[in-house]
Amino acid sequence: LGPQYVDIPQRATISNEFAAYLWRVAVISGRIAENRANDWDCSKNEEVNTIACSNGDQTLFHDKSNDRIEAKLLSDYTKISIPAACSAYPPPTPAAYPLTKENFLSVEIKPKAGYISCSPLIDPKRRIKFVQTKYWIHQRLMAKGHLKKGWGSLRRDDGEREAVVSSYNPLGLFSSDKNRIQRALRCLLEHPQNNMRVWHDGKIVIGHEVPNTSSSRPNSILRDIFPQMAGIIDLQGAIVHTVSEILVKEPLLSRLYAGQTLDFIDTDGATLIWNHLVQLCDGDLDRAETLVDQYQGRIQTIDDIMKDENRNGLSALCDRIASFQEEVQNIHVREKKKKVIDDESLLDKAYRETSELVGHLNKEESVQLLATRLLSLSMCDLSFFVTLSPVPTPITTSIQSAERSSNASSSGTYSQTEDSPGCLAISHGGGSSAIAKYFYNVKVVDCDMKPCRKLRNR
Repeated sequence: LGPQYVDIPQRATISNEFAAYLWRVAVISGRIAENRANDWDCSKNEEVNTIACSNGDQTLFHDKSNDRIEAKLLSDYTKISIPAACSAYPPPTPAAYPLTKENFLSVEIKPKAGYISCSPLIDPKRRIKFVQTKYWIHQRLMAKGHLKKGWGSLRRDDGEREAVVSSYNPLGLFSSDKNRIQRALRCLLEHPQNNMRVWHDGKIVIGHEVPNTSSSRPNSILRDIFPQMAGIIDLQGAIVHTVSEILVKEPLLSRLYAGQTLDFIDTDGATLIWNHLVQLCDGDLDRAETLVDQYQGRIQTIDDIMKDENRNGLSALCDRIASFQEEVQNIHVREKKKKVIDDESLLDKAYRETSELVGHLNKEESVQLLATRLLSLSMCDLSFFVTLSPVPTPITTSIQSAERSSNASSSGTYSQTEDSPGCLAISHGGGSSAIAKYFYNVKVVDCDMKPCRKLRNR
């Protein structure tokens, strides 16, 4: 994805007592989803020999092998290091840069899978996947109560018998078309669920669990962050306009899409291949899981999982899947719409042949395909922050002066780097001069590799 978007994790060593305190705060908060409760049950933790015991208001963890725990420090991406952004344009005097007041707006987005699956390994009972996104399918399952998410349930509007599903379409966000991106952002703002949060100076103001407030707060934020838009559009409109400009400008979404579409076996195919791998491991689930996790640990770039050659079983399966996808594409072109779901004979034949080819994979080939699937899943489940702050007028003047002297971009914009935020200029269009500039940062979170245990009991 790029070092400008993903920071190297910072590690810290904490005591078991402090870890126990954090655990207890999380448990008593009541915010742990029922389907994730087992992950927080110390009595079921087999990886570490841990005993939990009460001691007044504290819960102590006693690890017999070690009394210290390595933890990962999480950065606060709802803010930007503004002085670093100004370093390229040294101020004539410190007084010319009024940066003492924090004024940040941050939009956290969980984009979800931005593609429609086209794998012949999709189970015949779930061929809706050929024409709808995974997100669309999950929304309907949640509305009918067949699927539960850790963050809660769909809201119900007054007078409606069924839960209101989100009209957000991930395909729009990944389209590279500004109008479609703006439409996707509006839908997320309308029904944020767990896929969007908006923060102002570190406090969440828009999100699934944020109650509706009076218009005074949004108007105040609009005046602070988007003063040039106050009285023209509302806060949500300003967010859509500005964030879409940043997403079009930065290559993050195109890189995410490339990572997501590494998957060509779908969840159903991954289940078939996982079961096959377990058979190759003589039924040893732990051994199969270890092999996949170890392979993932060696992945540094996309090329690391695409460069393996001389794998006959894998080549045969990949070739058959590629020919199927070409057939599907030809049908789309010929019919000018997605009609492949009606061609049962094509789907049945492809499913039968590719399922048989799965049985010819060796252990290494099976591991490679599952690791690729899990990498794609990581790209689908991550989140990113788009955080911005208006550039004060004296700095804007200094930047424009520096640009004129250095022949920098006439638009006054530049992309973010590993060391500093980017800068965006919002103009009236038609070649007019910029009316506002913003420092911004786009940062990815929750992009860790998915563990192979997610493949168990599918």
